[in-house]
Amino acid sequence: MSAGSLVSQRIGWVDVAKGIGIILIVIGHANRSIDRSPLLVWTDELRALDTFLYSFHVPLFFVLAGVSAALARPGWRNGVHSLVLGIVVPYLIWSIIWILCKSLLPSALVNVPLDLSDLWQILWMPVDHFWFLYHLVLIRMIWLFAEHWLDRAEQWITLVLLIVASHGLRLIGEDWAFVAHFIENTAFFGFGLIVLQQLVTGISQFGRMAIVSFFAFAGLLAVNWMGDVQSLGFLISTTGALTVIFMTVYLDKSGGGVLRDGLARIGQASLVIFLLHVFAISLVRLLLLKTGYLDSEALLFWGSVAGVSLPYLAYVTGRWMSNQAGQPVMTWVGWGRWQGRGIETPA
Repeated sequence: MSAGSLVSQRIGWVDVAKGIGIILIVIGHANRSIDRSPLLVWTDELRALDTFLYSFHVPLFFVLAGVSAALARPGWRNGVHSLVLGIVVPYLIWSIIWILCKSLLPSALVNVPLDLSDLWQILWMPVDHFWFLYHLVLIRMIWLFAEHWLDRAEQWITLVLLIVASHGLRLIGEDWAFVAHFIENTAFFGFGLIVLQQLVTGISQFGRMAIVSFFAFAGLLAVNWMGDVQSLGFLISTTGALTVIFMTVYLDKSGGGVLRDGLARIGQASLVIFLLHVFAISLVRLLLLKTGYLDSEALLFWGSVAGVSLPYLAYVTGRWMSNQAGQPVMTWVGWGRWQGRGIETPA
């Protein structure tokens, strides 16, 4: 695929997939906020929803981050620039803001309290959902070196070794689960970086492929639920992510209309939504508690709605301010690498 066609594919389906992915991330965190609230009951249905979402929605974002890296302008300097402004700066700024907010709020309003001493630990110990950006920084550095020092065949070998290593470490036991998780995420990023673009251009029946991937995902997930088979984790995540990707490519090629355009816009704001949605969900939880309407269904629904819509409004406002000022205001506040007419996001 040529560089030009890669860029056109970004507008066509990558942002749509990001839109779907970030909506699922927000729903997942709104759901888990129910479990962390002592006033609410996390039902079996909500547990099943959690298992379903977390089986693939985070791996989907690592795959898409790899695709975004493949679409970026080539060159070591540009890669480092994107890494710093697009991931490192947002991670540092918003980790600090999140810790400050949680440390200053009354403990009754915070599910998992943080202390100001946690500020010094974010360089080696990410807090809460910011682990994703922390992993992404390290993973992008690994693949930047791989792109610079290894040829394509060696990159493929590296990807295979990562998959095998993550699988092997998970079989050893829980003591290695953290390392296995990181290696697995590194493999998902590499899959998006060196495999997915070729896969997307090598097939044509995306609707059928989405159906095949979905049934494979559903079947593997059912087997895992019945037997908790550790070895199926990578396949479950991969088939789930491919289901979303094939579906979005099909949606794009078939026109998509308002739905496609709406998801693409949400996808373009995915970094801002990721950074701010926890604040929105916390605000909803507080308002529901103060008004006497706090229950599981209300928090899941309104937390999800606010978790997407309020950060999106912030993104639109920041984009307008950047355009009006002709300055990268969004970059200054840690919302990604501003490029004049848009923002470059890592996932």
